[in-house]
Amino acid sequence: AGTVLGPEDAVRTGAGGRARLVSGQTVIEVEPGTDLAVAELSRDLARLLLGVGMVTADTQEGAGAVAIEVDGTDVATRAEDGRYTVASDGKGTVAVGASRGEVEVSAKGKAVVLRGGEETLVPPGEAPQSPRPAARSLLLRVAWPEKGETNKRRLVLRGRTRAGALVFVAGRPVVADAGGRFRVPLELREGPNRIDLRAKDVSGNEARPTTRRIVVDTRGAKAHFDTRDLWDD
Repeated sequence: AGTVLGPEDAVRTGAGGRARLVSGQTVIEVEPGTDLAVAELSRDLARLLLGVGMVTADTQEGAGAVAIEVDGTDVATRAEDGRYTVASDGKGTVAVGASRGEVEVSAKGKAVVLRGGEETLVPPGEAPQSPRPAARSLLLRVAWPEKGETNKRRLVLRGRTRAGALVFVAGRPVVADAGGRFRVPLELREGPNRIDLRAKDVSGNEARPTTRRIVVDTRGAKAHFDTRDLWDD
């Protein structure tokens, strides 16, 4: 089941939202925090425009090609019989992973073909890198505050993972850049805050989830003054 794809549809999923779009035998799975628009829809082609986020396309032979282009870049992908995932950080970094069939990835006048079990990275303003075997695991490193307490309600959490991986920080999705870096500003509440992190990449790997408890205390300890001995009787 899924929403039937229309020629002028656009999808924007929230932090906890997902979407499944269907056009004939072509299925598009949209991850949280993703902006996706339909650029062209015909019997032979479904052409989509990805802004930021992660999408997976699955099309069967004879069902028509599916093409995913990345907004603000000349990165284009296309498959006529395959399943693949595209991730964009919205700033020029694009990662593509194929799990079935063949997928063409092009940018800056160069094209590479991914086969099932391969992936590539397109850094900002560059051509696609040579196909490489898909990673089998995903690491997630986070620069947590040294102390479990802070007097500030705003925290900028930074970390590193695989380039193009989709990271969820306290439920907020962000795509890692070409260096695998991510940065998420968080608004914390007074008292204890539980911050959960998880990540997934274009090859379907998921990082081991991690959790940290951070306590916000903007009031500080109440001062107590003993004035009994300030004056002599």
